[in-house]
Amino acid sequence: GTGFDELFTSQNPIEDALQEELELADNYSALLEAYITAIERYRRLADLAYQQCQAVLPVEDKETLEARRTQWEAGIQAKREEVASAPGEPIEGYLPLAESFYGLYKNWARDLCWCKFDADGVMPSIADALEEPVPAG
Repeated sequence: GTGFDELFTSQNPIEDALQEELELADNYSALLEAYITAIERYRRLADLAYQQCQAVLPVEDKETLEARRTQWEAGIQAKREEVASAPGEPIEGYLPLAESFYGLYKNWARDLCWCKFDADGVMPSIADALEEPVPAG
């Protein structure tokens, strides 16, 4: 739906922060850092959205979602191993890797946000994924 795309694209502090950090980055490490931060944030967003989906979905859809998550995690694990076994890259070589991981995490978070939005019309809060949650207590 157009409503969802607009919400995910225009009201997305993760993307806003990433674009800002990329513009300010004046070396490879800073660029890499910007992507790694965005990956972490999308990972948190995916977790949040996943939990919210699990809360609103009927049982059979929950099982489908769990299966998709298992599949997603296996895919990411395989990609990580591929990266780990690659010959020592110069830092420049890591940038395309960071970009591709960023794309994977962004799409996965987007899918899960759509799942929630589709189920009850409410978008998970992307802003909640910006910071590490502070443990209560």
